[in-house]
Amino acid sequence: MSCQLRKEDILASFFNKFENFFDQFLSQGFKPLEELYYQTWLHSGQRVIVQDTREGQTVDNAATIQGLTSSGYLLAIGDDGQMCELHPDGNSLDFFKRLVRHKLS
Repeated sequence: MSCQLRKEDILASFFNKFENFFDQFLSQGFKPLEELYYQTWLHSGQRVIVQDTREGQTVDNAATIQGLTSSGYLLAIGDDGQMCELHPDGNSLDFFKRLVRHKLS
């Protein structure tokens, strides 16, 4: 028995879900959606190395992913307590190596 998915069925399903999420967002704001997002994401508590260059030297700092910032970027807290907002356009993310390397201009 073969099950063939039609574009119309996929789009209808997507837009039904989207409409529910959008209505929830309009009535309750982003918080319930953020909580739903955190139930399925993989990064909380993940340890990474944030690599940066200071005064010509490469510096490695251990950090733990804590969540998302209000801007939607990854929020990491360094072992020194410093908060880092990790931007995909300014960092090279390699989660297999648990490394975040600052891109040099």
